[in-house]
Amino acid sequence: KCRERAESSSSWSGLRDDFRPCGVFDQNLLENHLRNMELTVQSWGNKPPIKFGIHYLDEAFGGLLPGEICAIVGSPGSMKTSLGLSAVEYFNRNSDGNTMFVSVDMPPEEISLRLVLRECFDQYGDIELKHMAAKQDPVYLKAKDEMLSKYKGRLSIIGHRPHRRLSLTGMLEEAAIRMPDFIVIDF
Repeated sequence: KCRERAESSSSWSGLRDDFRPCGVFDQNLLENHLRNMELTVQSWGNKPPIKFGIHYLDEAFGGLLPGEICAIVGSPGSMKTSLGLSAVEYFNRNSDGNTMFVSVDMPPEEISLRLVLRECFDQYGDIELKHMAAKQDPVYLKAKDEMLSKYKGRLSIIGHRPHRRLSLTGMLEEAAIRMPDFIVIDF
């Protein structure tokens, strides 16, 4: 009866069976879902889960499998960007894949500076490191060189620009061009 009602209702006509509101159990549909999942997992090959590089998080989550999405939500200043950069750094160190870091509210220069700060073991603040960059201080130059050699062109940073907000379409276009193995979207 449920299928008859769904098929006779004009609001549901044209929808695929798996989107129709129906309580009838469809064995073929369930088998198709499972087969699709099996093929997806087989396509991963031997790719290991993506880790955050933070022991307690990696232990709790076990890492992200290819194609999985993980949202880290928090108020400003709650270290979301640092967590994302940790994951990028860990992935880069343990994989030969490419990464893309997208920031909806920070320009790429600011993200790049955060990466240099990580090479300084966060001994300096943003403002102090910016002054060191302006003076071409040897400590800054060494940290910058170490960061650049660590990523070897395998990290793309996409960020917000003052008069042009980054859109979802823009992010997808950038990902389609770069085809990264791992994407972090920071917002």
